[in-house]
Amino acid sequence: MTNVFHPIETLNNAIVQPWIFKSRVELNRFTQYIICLNSFEKEIPNYHSCHALHESLNSCSVSIVFSLFNIFALVTKTKACFFDQSIRDYFLERVKLTSKESYLLSFFWHEPVLSMNSLGYSAEEHLKIYTSEVGIGFSVLTRKANADSDQIENTEVTSSMKFYTFHLVQLLSTIELVASLLNPCKPSQSQANSLLQIENYNDLYSIIESILRKIKCTT
Repeated sequence: MTNVFHPIETLNNAIVQPWIFKSRVELNRFTQYIICLNSFEKEIPNYHSCHALHESLNSCSVSIVFSLFNIFALVTKTKACFFDQSIRDYFLERVKLTSKESYLLSFFWHEPVLSMNSLGYSAEEHLKIYTSEVGIGFSVLTRKANADSDQIENTEVTSSMKFYTFHLVQLLSTIELVASLLNPCKPSQSQANSLLQIENYNDLYSIIESILRKIKCTT
């Protein structure tokens, strides 16, 4: 797994370095939670433990993206606006972006996680976890006014493993894209081959391969 932070690390910006370090730590935590989630799928886990794991995944992702916006603002010396399209708009004025690059920099892909991370402040909505022999999933439930029971807002249960594994790919792709745009200088061969340090990397790699095979089989 390529070190997606490398282009901005080589800037040697003392103000930016703490945010890069924070992002790397949170990214490693995110991957370990995915590995933990995968182990949970082998047995029906305690509901509250599983719920806490989903909340931790969401929190890590928000922290990573928040740090990325801070890095962008510090390097470009622009006003920090978080979780919006300011990064995309900035680069659209300076370089030609592909549709995929524009999508990643818009952070639309991050909105579901950002919304779930905010559910703790909502009296009407909450995250519902589903556990069964076929795997773990989640949905968002909405409690209607004066209702005694929850009303399902999203009747489709989302597979947690597929969602968060694909979300990891989106995180890595976006970090790499932002880093390369902030420092477009071509790296040396040794720098280009530097790897991202992830604990239990072999386990993570196996999980990603397994998820990709499942997706291919269903398409």
